[in-house]
Amino acid sequence: MTVFNTNKKKYSNRNDKMALSIRECFSKALLRDDIYGLPCKNLTITHVDLSPDLRNAKIFVMSSENSQKKELVNLLEKNKHYFKNIIATKLKMRFIPEIAFKIDDSFEKLQRIDEILRDNGIQA
Repeated sequence: MTVFNTNKKKYSNRNDKMALSIRECFSKALLRDDIYGLPCKNLTITHVDLSPDLRNAKIFVMSSENSQKKELVNLLEKNKHYFKNIIATKLKMRFIPEIAFKIDDSFEKLQRIDEILRDNGIQA
C-alpha cells in the first residue's frame, strides 16, 4: 500500500521501515552512551524523516533541557560521521543517507495550545 502525504511526495512501506530501523539504531547507540560529549540521558529521537530515494534523512531530536538545544544540534552534527558508520554497519542500504539533525518542538507547541485552551476555559 502506498501512502501519500500532504506535500504530494510518494512514500512507501520501505521508506517507513528504513526510517524506523535508523531510529532504532540511533536509540541503541544513545543507550550505550558511545558518543563522546553528548548528554544521552536527556536526548530522545522522536522521528526520522527519509526522502523518497532514501538518500537524505532528517532526524528529529528532543531534549528535556531547553537551554541546550543549539549545543545539542552542534554536538550531533560533529558526531555525524559516527551515526553514518552505525547505519552502514547495521543496515543493508545501497546508499548511506546524508543526515541532518533538527530539534523537535512539536511537544512545546502542543503544550502551548493546551495552555491557550485552558486559559479560555475549554476542556480538551
